[in-house]
Amino acid sequence: MIDRLCQYMTRDVWYLGQNRTVRVARMMSLLWMLKSGRTLSAAEAAAELEVSPRTVLRDVETLSAAGVPVYCARGRSGGLRLAPEGRSDVLTEAEAQALLTVAAVPDEPDLTAALHKVAVPHPERGTGLLRRVLLDPGSWHDEQPPLLDALQHALLDGHRAQLLCHDRRTGGSTVRTVDPYGLVNAAGVWYLAARHRGRVRFFLVHRILDVTVIPEPVRVPASFDLALAWRQARATWRKTNPPMAADVQVRAEALARLHPGVLAGAAPPPDTTGWVRLTLSFHDARHALSTCVGMGPDLCVLAPAHLREAIVARHQAVVDLYS
Repeated sequence: MIDRLCQYMTRDVWYLGQNRTVRVARMMSLLWMLKSGRTLSAAEAAAELEVSPRTVLRDVETLSAAGVPVYCARGRSGGLRLAPEGRSDVLTEAEAQALLTVAAVPDEPDLTAALHKVAVPHPERGTGLLRRVLLDPGSWHDEQPPLLDALQHALLDGHRAQLLCHDRRTGGSTVRTVDPYGLVNAAGVWYLAARHRGRVRFFLVHRILDVTVIPEPVRVPASFDLALAWRQARATWRKTNPPMAADVQVRAEALARLHPGVLAGAAPPPDTTGWVRLTLSFHDARHALSTCVGMGPDLCVLAPAHLREAIVARHQAVVDLYS
C-alpha cells in the first residue's frame, strides 16, 4: 500500500514527527531537478512536484538547514538554485548524511535502495549510517488502525465514505458521510482529513469503527494544502484547549514516573517529609487530569483549584462505581 501512496498521494498524505517517507521523496525529486544547474521559480517547482509554492519553500528551508547547498536567489532571473559544489552526479558526504538522517526508514525497501544509489558517496559509510540511524514514528505498543487500509483505498480511488465514529461524549456512535481529502500521521497517530458539512475536519482514525465506501467521486480543490489545513486545525484546537500549569508536590521516589516533558527544569531537592514541590506544564486540562490521576497518592495538586476539583470528582466516580 505504501508504494501506491508514494506514487499517487504526494498531496494527500502528510507525515509529522519522524515518519517522513513522502516528504523525503519529494525533496529528493527537487534535488534532482536542480542537479543539472536549472534555476526554477517556486511556482515552477511546485507545478512539477504537484504541491504548493509554500510547500516547496519549506522543503528548501529544510534542505538548507540540513546542509544541502540549495538556496533561493532574488531578482528577475532568480529562483531556486543548487550551489555549484552540489551539482555533481553523486551527493557529497554531508548531503548524504543529511538525507539519511532525515529519511532512515528501514521498513521502506524502495526508499532504502534509492538512498544507497543516490546518497552514498562512500558505500561503506553510507551502509553504516543506514544501519545506525532509525526514525520510528511509533511507540512500544502502537498498532496500525484496522480501518486505515479502507480509508487509503477510498482516498486513492477518489470516492466518498460513510464513517461510523465513536462519540467520546456520549459513549455511543455517530454516522458521518464525508469527502476524504487526505491522511495525516502525527507522531504515529493517524487522522483522516475530510470535508463534512461544508468544512474540512480531522477525524482520529482510531475512533472510526467502520468505513463504507460510496462510489461517488470526490473532487479535492486544487488550492487545498493538507499541511496548511493541519496547522490551522491544530492552532484552532490550541485556542480552545490552551496549555496549563499546575503547582504540585510529588513524592521524591515517584519523580521518575513523570514524563520529562511536563517538568520545567530540574526538580528541587525534597523537603524533610520526602515531598518535592514544583510546577508542571501540560498540553491542556485533559492532559493535566490524566497525568495527575495516574500518579495516584504520589502526587498532590496544590493549584489550580479547578484541577483539584476535577481529580476529586474522578476519584469519587471510581469509588461510586465499586461501592
